[in-house]
Amino acid sequence: MLLATFPTLAQSTGVLTGTVRDRKTQESLPGVTVILEGTNLGAASDAEGRYRLTDIPVGSYNVRASIIGYDMLLRANVVITSGNASIINLELSSNTQQLAEVEVVGSRAIRVATAETPLSVQRINTEEIKSNPGAILTFQK
Repeated sequence: MLLATFPTLAQSTGVLTGTVRDRKTQESLPGVTVILEGTNLGAASDAEGRYRLTDIPVGSYNVRASIIGYDMLLRANVVITSGNASIINLELSSNTQQLAEVEVVGSRAIRVATAETPLSVQRINTEEIKSNPGAILTFQK
């Protein structure tokens, strides 16, 4: 009797798999986060845009796919059954939202050696250079 119920319990989970592509170009999208809402289950698409979630309790879920630069996609009421994998291919639309302007401002700061920031400075003049031709001078920061 125990052996008859064990296979039934083992088949109470399913698999969700598929690919994620750009809706316009049909290029595969790597790094897309695909999650089942209301669970801790999720995966990221690989270099070919494929994803695979396993050990999903049988039931109906909302599948959410997101990545920066694309609109989030929600596929509602995806049914997960035991046995065959559920295949859901997703297409994301690029998001052309413009970011705010960035301004880079430079300033010329003069660094002064203090006890907190010790610097080594060696000054030589042309006479010292003439008196030691070929000498190796080392500089420290």
